[in-house]
Amino acid sequence: MTSLLVASIDGHLAELHRLAPRLRSRLGATVWVTNDSMQSRSLLRGEAVVFVPYQGSRNLSTTAANALRAARILRRYAPASVVSTGSGIALSFLPIATALGATCWPDPLRSVHP
Repeated sequence: MTSLLVASIDGHLAELHRLAPRLRSRLGATVWVTNDSMQSRSLLRGEAVVFVPYQGSRNLSTTAANALRAARILRRYAPASVVSTGSGIALSFLPIATALGATCWPDPLRSVHP
């Protein structure tokens, strides 16, 4: 079973990196999807990582391009689950992962607010 850990750099990546040790027993093998930076290369040294271009907030063209990349990555790894800390890159991955049957957190089809 493979799971994807999806986060953009800076705070979202740091947060997911701190959570990862607690998630691994449930997720099995993991592959990180993030942006290429000094932070990501340092934090994820020795991990399986797929780098995607940085996606600024409200950047529709990069979101669309990353959605195409997300579809290819999701087909390649066929993850059972996808976990994200809610970063912009999640918009490209979580809806497609849900459509392909992966369990996602947060779940893009359910509201996370009451």
